[in-house]
Amino acid sequence: MQEIIQQIIGSQNLGKIKTIRPIPGGSINLGFHVKTTIGQYFLKMNDQVPDDYFDVEFNSLQIIDKYARTPRVMAHGKIDKVSFLVLEWIAPVSTHPSAIDDLAFSLAQLHRQTKNQFGFDFNNYIGSLYQRNDWADSWTDFYTQHRILPLVKLGLDNKLLTKDNVQSFEALCARFSQWMPAEKPALLHGDLWHGNYLLSGSKSYMIDPAIYYGHREMDIAMTHLFGSFPDRFYDVYNSSNPLQPGWQERIPLYQLYPLLVHLHLFGSSYYPQLNDVLIKFR
Repeated sequence: MQEIIQQIIGSQNLGKIKTIRPIPGGSINLGFHVKTTIGQYFLKMNDQVPDDYFDVEFNSLQIIDKYARTPRVMAHGKIDKVSFLVLEWIAPVSTHPSAIDDLAFSLAQLHRQTKNQFGFDFNNYIGSLYQRNDWADSWTDFYTQHRILPLVKLGLDNKLLTKDNVQSFEALCARFSQWMPAEKPALLHGDLWHGNYLLSGSKSYMIDPAIYYGHREMDIAMTHLFGSFPDRFYDVYNSSNPLQPGWQERIPLYQLYPLLVHLHLFGSSYYPQLNDVLIKFR
């Protein structure tokens, strides 16, 4: 492992390595804090992903960084069979309370970026799952055809869902427009949970995006999936870019997609949460 890390850092002229420290917690990629003679970096590596995996992440970070802060990308590419992405190291220094305000304002600013359709110019990944972003005029059509039903079909094929589940999902998708209010397409982070932002001092940084133009309540619902962000985050966001009334009640509908993603990536332990949503909105 150390040899390939040395090859990556050396090939990018990022200095002579002084220390390498594994960063725990990554479920898809290997992560390392690398300190060299000229800087400190976060290195992500994977030899099991498609060739464009980190190219897509690089492009996505560049887009988000126009409107919200991200770590600077130092390098990305492939050596032998190992794909890699090198980011500037964001030191976990003592966090000022205003950092969560910065994250909320940054997300509000990101969501102000709009298009005439839902989707994106390129397809990407959420975790290790391929994510199609074909353009659609309607949010409910996009959410149904390019998010929910493809993973429902895959779930049936992989015996993670039953035929009855498929029928329930299809019936629910047909009624999405009853609950989901119309909004302009908003530029989304796409996977904004606790593990995909960093706070350092008074600043926030977004990482690991799965971007597309969608309904902004998707990002808000994701912040609630594994324990909500601090209450202050939602207060500040709403002061900057108010959500439509009833957004709290709609959260489970927007969590269907990330729950389906987790069902495929991590197994049947996520099935009960999915089934609860199906029962709640049947």
